[in-house]
Amino acid sequence: MREEVAKLCAARRENPANLGSIGGVKFQEIDVFLREKTRRFARYRENPERMNRDMNSLVGKTAKKKNGIWTPSRLRDDIAPVKFNTASDVVAIGDVHGDFLALLSALYLGGVIDKTGKWAGGATIVVQCGDIFDRSGRLVDEMDTSGNVREELDILMYLHGLNEQARLQRGAVIGLTGNHEADQFRHVAEAVQRAGGLENAENDAHFQTITKYEGGQLHVCDGWGGISEKRHMFLQGSDLALYFALFKPLIIQINDFLFCHGGIAPRTGLGQAPRTVEGINDSWRTFLLEPENVLAEDVQDIYYDRTWSKPEATNENSEQCARSIQSIFAEFQLDNDNVPGTPRWGARPKAAMVVAHTVQPEISTFCFGHVIRIDIGLSEAFGEHRPLQVIRILFSKPVAEDAPVIVCILKSEHSQMANSDSDGDGGEQQQYDSVNIKSTCWQGNQKIASDTTKTFMTISPPVHEAKEEDDD
Repeated sequence: MREEVAKLCAARRENPANLGSIGGVKFQEIDVFLREKTRRFARYRENPERMNRDMNSLVGKTAKKKNGIWTPSRLRDDIAPVKFNTASDVVAIGDVHGDFLALLSALYLGGVIDKTGKWAGGATIVVQCGDIFDRSGRLVDEMDTSGNVREELDILMYLHGLNEQARLQRGAVIGLTGNHEADQFRHVAEAVQRAGGLENAENDAHFQTITKYEGGQLHVCDGWGGISEKRHMFLQGSDLALYFALFKPLIIQINDFLFCHGGIAPRTGLGQAPRTVEGINDSWRTFLLEPENVLAEDVQDIYYDRTWSKPEATNENSEQCARSIQSIFAEFQLDNDNVPGTPRWGARPKAAMVVAHTVQPEISTFCFGHVIRIDIGLSEAFGEHRPLQVIRILFSKPVAEDAPVIVCILKSEHSQMANSDSDGDGGEQQQYDSVNIKSTCWQGNQKIASDTTKTFMTISPPVHEAKEEDDD
């Protein structure tokens, strides 16, 4: 895959008009891509309430099916409901931050693409938990092995195209919105509202945060057509806003697992209306499509809160932690079949929350296995020498009614460089990375299996030293 990405970038340098493809996914100019993918949904642009009704009807239709099981249709642009049940495994991937090769490596490690980048995951469902943008402005700007100014756009388009391929095998690729996408919309909106227009907002304080990720040595805005063009794309009601409203939710629920970028903070006040997956996404879509709409703070928390991704170490397996997470599961009505009289560890054994947002030394579980933290700083912009990791949630594997779902952490470990006959005729040898893939499986906070296999990969997965991300 490194070779595929290198060829793509080399071809573009020779002919910038040739945007190329990876794994059968063809790249386009961003305005052409957005028009093509949103054209048949244009009716929603002026009517977010209708969009919310139609999107929530997908949840209702799915819930009426046997066991609430959702099977992805073979329609290329079929939109996934934000809440559904499945008997398929789910692969979850953390923050990518503009590193296309890191994304490809993670997908390959998860067993859902082949070495050319084409879908090979069958009915597996992939959830990428947000923050695909903003490689520039990180801690190590000079770490840019591709020189690809379109890299974050390539990631956006590749994930969409990979979803289209996955649908043909009854699989799916679902991308969530992280703070590095959501806050670009929010900062532009707030600056425009205060200044009375985008043209008057250049000196607004909110643009300082955006500017941080527009410069550096990578010139990432060139891929968008320039800084001004990029900011116009992040206006409320734009084609990009409609695309995110359609295909990039803030939170989804699969079986009794919640997936979001930041997390869901426990509520301390009394008498507050329960939060729901549908309601949170309704607010997000309305904000995107309705100029002058303001995104509520509790909705922002879904992509920004660090309660579960950066908790106090002393609370890791405490009663306080158990009570807090169980209160959230109760609010979202997760795993209702196994609720005893009082919340405690094990009250909702099949419920869990998957979060990203804060770089971890490695993928880990927290709060008796109820929280899974998957951001490991995949992007090379954070530094070097970090093993690649993803999780695979084994919804396909039956467990006892009162037992947690099995979650496997897949980790790549470089072992050696090895020569391999490239065409089988004893001729020229090609060098491959020999990689150990370690799988460690957990049920709740109990390790149940560990296995290591060796494979030859043309990926050379990037490995990085995690460094703490800025709060912006």
